Amino acid sequence: MNDETRTASPSPPDLTTEGDTHPSEASLAHSETLAQTAEQAQRVALTLTASGPPGYEIVGELGRGGMGVVYKARQVKLNRVVALKMVLAGAHADAREVARFLGEAQAVAAIRHPNVIQVFDSGEADGRPYLAMECLEGGSLAQRLRASGKMRPCAAAELVAKVALGVQAAHDRGIVHRDLKPHNVLLDAPGPAAEPWGEPKVMDFGLAKRDGAELTRTGSVMGTPAYMSPEQARGETKSIGPAADVYALGVILYECLTGSVPFTGSDAWSVIRQVVSDEPVPAARRAPGVPRELDLICRKCLAKDPAERYASAADLAADLRRYLGGEPLLGPRTGLWYTACKQFRRRWRPALAAGVLLGLLAVAWLAPSPVWLFRKKDDAAVALVRDEVAKQVDALRLVEPLPDRTSPHPVTVLPNLPDADASHFEVRRDERIVDMRGWRAVPPGSTAESSIVYFTRREVKKIAPVNELRVETRTTGRDVVNRAGRPNADKARAFSAERPGFVGQQAMKVRQLVFDVSDIPVGHEFTLRYSSTYWNSLQAPDEQWFGAVGYEGSVKTSMLILFPEDRPFKTHQFRYAPTRADDPKTREEPRPYTGPLLTFAADDGSWIYWEIPNPEANHVYRVDWTW
Repeated sequence: MNDETRTASPSPPDLTTEGDTHPSEASLAHSETLAQTAEQAQRVALTLTASGPPGYEIVGELGRGGMGVVYKARQVKLNRVVALKMVLAGAHADAREVARFLGEAQAVAAIRHPNVIQVFDSGEADGRPYLAMECLEGGSLAQRLRASGKMRPCAAAELVAKVALGVQAAHDRGIVHRDLKPHNVLLDAPGPAAEPWGEPKVMDFGLAKRDGAELTRTGSVMGTPAYMSPEQARGETKSIGPAADVYALGVILYECLTGSVPFTGSDAWSVIRQVVSDEPVPAARRAPGVPRELDLICRKCLAKDPAERYASAADLAADLRRYLGGEPLLGPRTGLWYTACKQFRRRWRPALAAGVLLGLLAVAWLAPSPVWLFRKKDDAAVALVRDEVAKQVDALRLVEPLPDRTSPHPVTVLPNLPDADASHFEVRRDERIVDMRGWRAVPPGSTAESSIVYFTRREVKKIAPVNELRVETRTTGRDVVNRAGRPNADKARAFSAERPGFVGQQAMKVRQLVFDVSDIPVGHEFTLRYSSTYWNSLQAPDEQWFGAVGYEGSVKTSMLILFPEDRPFKTHQFRYAPTRADDPKTREEPRPYTGPLLTFAADDGSWIYWEIPNPEANHVYRVDWTW
């Protein structure tokens, strides 16, 4: 953020430190919970490990913090495994510590929701209060994120939506958590790193504010710096409400998507200063590939002004559900074009075809060029895509094209290749980058070489049992070499056919790349990545186009094309070839495309980007150009 846009930083508030009850990142400034003085922590350090209260057998220790410890224990009478949380300070605990601990018991006991930890029992043993809660074997979200780095967008949206509903159940009881973070989200099932990670449950209501009751003096800071709302960071305890928890949920979503919190620093105060004064780096910029809808949701949650955030945690959960269902968002300002595109593809019915077509024709008449339309008036989503594409182009230009004709996978030659059957998979997003900077015109009979590198990234869901996924590439040029990226690149196999394939009357060399997906469970999503280097292709004028096939249930198909530095494009046209009504396996002749489209092009003709929302299955979408 620029200096001229920063607000003046407040004077440092009263900071007091308490380690949370999880044995991991208590030493990191951005993950510490602020609530206890160093003097109190020193007294606690002198206290020996607690023994279990009557009726409980301690099995082991789950976590420890400045004020308390959490044990894995067995409730003898019911033969039930529980998580036993105890105050260690005993007689040394001051009134505020005990009140905060008892407040947590009362707060959690008042909430009944599948995404909030359940309290079975509470009491006092040898002067030490305790809570007996359900014991979850999946660990905390923080532990999973440390192991995996980040989550897939759909999995992150699903998880945070559930957490938000649990938080809303607390808000409905007049309880504001004030210390939401991945450490305080437990998962109910252990398992492999593969997502989903189990049902999330919110815990640790030790800093909760209930029905306006306040255990802290005005001006003191309660919470964890990286997850605090600006009003918390300023110590405005009386004005902290549900919006503070919505902010923290936004930070959790941001971290799940990018692997990092929005603000980090060497100490607590440096983080708090950023929370109060700085704007976060957009999630889509910090982690390219984050869907712009989720980026917009994060931005709304992280607004400095509580009034600009979601009105409730339930509203946040609802927008996350809309994203998962492919519906337009209601919270962030996404613009009429975004909403129209979403509704057009989701609500299409033959009875509405005429009305929709008239609307599209009116838009086309008023704005002949989609590029002109978006340059005249960007909404938030379009501006974000434009920014992402420009940065992606800049990054690609930093790397010289170094094509390699050597296949990293042994190539098996077969008389014929089997069909690349995709019926066992659902492609949610299909994103491509075409780097033509190595292309040149090659005269017939010349030994010169020309290359085009084609990068493909797809978000895929496995919907039926199958051990392999085949992708097929074809070329009229000298050859095409495929390289596997994800998943299981070391197990990928390459095949070529002795006999040519045909598109119409055009003979083509056919290659296949086979990915091993046997370890991916049915119903799970994964990222498919591979690159294809085409040698001496696009030498004829009628080959000057790039296209993509739509997939059933796909949310987006996009393509970024970088043209040769000495050969920019002059004109371009978007076309598509729909499947034939009488034969879905064949396509009609290409025709001009007038449907929903988002596109940007460089003024100097060096690159062009286009994106089709919710493409029709098996239709071919393409851009034709002239040099």
